[in-house]
Amino acid sequence: MDSAVMSAVAQYCADCKASRPRYANITLGIWLCNHCYGIHRNVGAHVTRTKCVGLDSWSTQELHRMKSIGNERAASYWEGIFLPQNLSPPCLLTYFVLQYQLGS
Repeated sequence: MDSAVMSAVAQYCADCKASRPRYANITLGIWLCNHCYGIHRNVGAHVTRTKCVGLDSWSTQELHRMKSIGNERAASYWEGIFLPQNLSPPCLLTYFVLQYQLGS
């Protein structure tokens, strides 16, 4: 695993606060757990581009974006809240579409 990528990874998921996220939403500059990553992928590639920390290659620009935005800065921009982990996937998908695609 690339040490440059690992140094940028946040300690928690941007959407549900689960520990040790291993996925990224490059478009939004946020780190995601496995569960939220799956939901973000379902939103569609026209809205979000995702990557896995250990499996995908990363460009210098992508690393810079992740380091310069990150979960905290993105949350303050999107005025996001941390979601309970017991929400159903359809509810999470609706939330993500409203929050990130429509800017609600």
